[in-house]
Amino acid sequence: MSVEYGTAGLVEIMNMPPLFAWYWQLIVWGMSSWSVCLLAFSGSWMDSLVAFVLGMTAGCLNLIASRLKGFTNLFEVTVSIVSGFFATVFEKWTCFGAVTLSATVVLLPGLLLTTGVIELASRNMHAGTIRAAYALMIAFVIAFGINLGNSIFVEIFSRPDRKPDMNISRNI
Repeated sequence: MSVEYGTAGLVEIMNMPPLFAWYWQLIVWGMSSWSVCLLAFSGSWMDSLVAFVLGMTAGCLNLIASRLKGFTNLFEVTVSIVSGFFATVFEKWTCFGAVTLSATVVLLPGLLLTTGVIELASRNMHAGTIRAAYALMIAFVIAFGINLGNSIFVEIFSRPDRKPDMNISRNI
Protein backbone atom coordinates (compact mmCIF):
# COMPACT_ATOMS: atom_id res chain seq x y z
CA MET A 1 0.00 0.00 0.00
CA SER A 2 1.41 3.38 -0.92
CA VAL A 3 1.47 6.36 1.41
CA GLU A 4 -0.95 8.30 -0.79
CA TYR A 5 -3.45 5.42 -0.82
CA GLY A 6 -3.17 4.99 2.95
CA THR A 7 -3.60 8.73 3.57
CA ALA A 8 -6.67 8.84 1.33
CA GLY A 9 -8.13 5.88 3.22
CA LEU A 10 -7.53 7.61 6.57
CA VAL A 11 -9.18 10.80 5.34
CA GLU A 12 -12.16 8.77 4.15
CA ILE A 13 -12.45 7.05 7.55
CA MET A 14 -12.20 10.36 9.42
CA ASN A 15 -14.98 11.89 7.30
CA MET A 16 -17.38 8.95 7.71
CA PRO A 17 -20.48 9.48 9.83
CA PRO A 18 -20.56 7.68 13.19
CA LEU A 19 -21.51 4.01 13.11
CA PHE A 20 -24.12 4.45 15.84
CA ALA A 21 -26.63 7.22 16.44
CA TRP A 22 -26.04 9.69 19.26
CA TYR A 23 -28.72 8.16 21.49
CA TRP A 24 -27.11 4.71 21.26
CA GLN A 25 -23.80 6.24 22.26
CA LEU A 26 -25.41 7.81 25.33
CA ILE A 27 -27.07 4.53 26.29
CA VAL A 28 -23.76 2.68 25.99
CA TRP A 29 -21.98 5.25 28.20
CA GLY A 30 -24.71 4.87 30.81
CA MET A 31 -24.82 1.07 30.60
CA SER A 32 -21.06 0.77 30.97
CA SER A 33 -21.12 2.91 34.12
CA TRP A 34 -24.15 1.01 35.42
CA SER A 35 -22.60 -2.41 34.87
CA VAL A 36 -19.20 -1.44 36.30
CA CYS A 37 -20.90 -0.10 39.42
CA LEU A 38 -22.76 -3.36 39.97
CA LEU A 39 -20.03 -5.80 39.00
CA ALA A 40 -16.71 -4.18 39.90
CA PHE A 41 -17.60 -2.03 42.89
CA SER A 42 -20.47 -4.08 44.38
CA GLY A 43 -22.73 -1.06 44.23
CA SER A 44 -26.37 -1.12 45.15
CA TRP A 45 -29.18 -0.52 42.68
CA MET A 46 -29.34 3.13 43.77
CA ASP A 47 -25.58 3.48 43.22
CA SER A 48 -25.89 1.97 39.77
CA LEU A 49 -28.82 4.23 38.87
CA VAL A 50 -26.82 7.35 39.79
CA ALA A 51 -23.79 5.93 37.94
CA PHE A 52 -26.01 5.34 34.88
CA VAL A 53 -27.15 8.98 34.87
CA LEU A 54 -23.60 10.25 35.38
CA GLY A 55 -22.38 7.93 32.62
CA MET A 56 -24.97 9.36 30.25
CA THR A 57 -23.86 12.85 31.31
CA ALA A 58 -20.29 11.86 30.44
CA GLY A 59 -21.58 10.63 27.08
CA CYS A 60 -23.27 14.00 26.47
CA LEU A 61 -20.01 15.77 27.26
CA ASN A 62 -18.23 13.37 24.89
CA LEU A 63 -20.62 14.31 22.09
CA ILE A 64 -19.98 17.99 22.82
CA ALA A 65 -16.22 17.37 22.84
CA SER A 66 -16.43 15.65 19.46
CA ARG A 67 -18.03 18.76 17.97
CA LEU A 68 -15.97 21.41 19.78
CA LYS A 69 -12.27 20.80 19.26
CA GLY A 70 -11.26 23.25 22.00
CA PHE A 71 -13.27 21.34 24.60
CA THR A 72 -11.42 18.08 23.89
CA ASN A 73 -8.54 19.07 26.18
CA LEU A 74 -10.94 19.76 29.06
CA PHE A 75 -13.15 16.71 28.59
CA GLU A 76 -11.65 14.38 31.23
CA VAL A 77 -11.41 17.00 33.93
CA THR A 78 -14.94 18.29 33.22
CA VAL A 79 -16.46 14.82 33.44
CA SER A 80 -14.61 14.09 36.67
CA ILE A 81 -15.64 17.43 38.24
CA VAL A 82 -19.30 16.83 37.32
CA SER A 83 -19.23 13.25 38.61
CA GLY A 84 -17.50 14.30 41.85
CA PHE A 85 -20.02 17.10 42.38
CA PHE A 86 -23.13 15.00 41.79
CA ALA A 87 -21.78 11.98 43.67
CA THR A 88 -21.41 14.30 46.65
CA VAL A 89 -24.97 15.51 46.12
CA PHE A 90 -26.26 11.93 46.45
CA GLU A 91 -23.70 10.88 49.09
CA LYS A 92 -26.39 10.34 51.75
CA TRP A 93 -28.07 7.64 49.63
CA THR A 94 -25.18 6.21 47.60
CA CYS A 95 -21.54 5.15 47.92
CA PHE A 96 -19.35 8.04 46.79
CA GLY A 97 -16.47 5.86 45.58
CA ALA A 98 -18.57 3.42 43.60
CA VAL A 99 -20.53 6.17 41.86
CA THR A 100 -17.58 8.40 40.94
CA LEU A 101 -15.33 5.60 39.79
CA SER A 102 -18.12 3.97 37.78
CA ALA A 103 -18.94 7.25 36.05
CA THR A 104 -15.31 7.88 35.11
CA VAL A 105 -14.22 4.30 34.36
CA VAL A 106 -14.44 4.82 30.61
CA LEU A 107 -11.94 7.67 30.86
CA LEU A 108 -9.27 5.65 32.65
CA PRO A 109 -6.17 5.08 30.50
CA GLY A 110 -5.93 1.30 30.89
CA LEU A 111 -4.78 0.51 27.36
CA LEU A 112 -2.24 3.34 27.39
CA LEU A 113 -0.77 2.18 30.71
CA THR A 114 -0.69 -1.45 29.56
CA THR A 115 1.08 -0.47 26.34
CA GLY A 116 3.60 1.58 28.32
CA VAL A 117 4.35 -1.31 30.67
CA ILE A 118 4.73 -3.72 27.74
CA GLU A 119 7.15 -1.31 26.07
CA LEU A 120 9.11 -0.99 29.31
CA ALA A 121 9.24 -4.79 29.59
CA SER A 122 10.56 -5.05 26.03
CA ARG A 123 13.30 -2.52 26.96
CA ASN A 124 11.94 0.32 24.86
CA MET A 125 12.56 2.77 27.69
CA HIS A 126 11.76 6.06 25.96
CA ALA A 127 8.36 5.19 24.54
CA GLY A 128 7.35 3.10 27.56
CA THR A 129 8.25 5.80 30.07
CA ILE A 130 6.42 8.46 28.12
CA ARG A 131 3.26 6.35 27.70
CA ALA A 132 3.22 5.24 31.34
CA ALA A 133 3.83 8.78 32.60
CA TYR A 134 1.06 10.16 30.36
CA ALA A 135 -1.36 7.47 31.57
CA LEU A 136 -0.57 8.28 35.19
CA MET A 137 -1.01 11.98 34.43
CA ILE A 138 -4.49 11.35 33.02
CA ALA A 139 -5.38 9.27 36.10
CA PHE A 140 -4.16 12.09 38.36
CA VAL A 141 -6.22 14.64 36.40
CA ILE A 142 -9.33 12.48 36.83
CA ALA A 143 -8.67 12.11 40.56
CA PHE A 144 -8.08 15.86 40.86
CA GLY A 145 -11.37 16.59 39.07
CA ILE A 146 -13.32 14.25 41.35
CA ASN A 147 -11.79 15.91 44.41
CA LEU A 148 -12.46 19.37 42.96
CA GLY A 149 -16.12 18.54 42.28
CA ASN A 150 -16.47 17.26 45.84
CA SER A 151 -14.82 20.39 47.25
CA ILE A 152 -17.01 22.71 45.17
CA PHE A 153 -20.16 21.08 46.54
CA VAL A 154 -18.87 21.16 50.12
CA GLU A 155 -17.87 24.82 49.89
CA ILE A 156 -21.16 25.92 48.35
CA PHE A 157 -23.70 23.89 50.29
CA SER A 158 -22.17 22.70 53.56
CA ARG A 159 -21.80 26.04 55.30
CA PRO A 160 -25.06 28.02 55.01
CA ASP A 161 -24.05 30.42 57.81
CA ARG A 162 -20.79 31.36 56.08
CA LYS A 163 -20.74 34.88 54.63
CA PRO A 164 -18.23 36.20 52.10
CA ASP A 165 -15.53 38.52 53.36
CA MET A 166 -16.50 42.00 52.18
CA ASN A 167 -13.69 43.83 53.96
CA ILE A 168 -11.79 45.16 50.92
CA SER A 169 -9.22 47.14 52.91
CA ARG A 170 -7.88 43.98 54.52
CA ASN A 171 -7.33 42.35 51.12
CA ILE A 172 -5.32 45.27 49.73
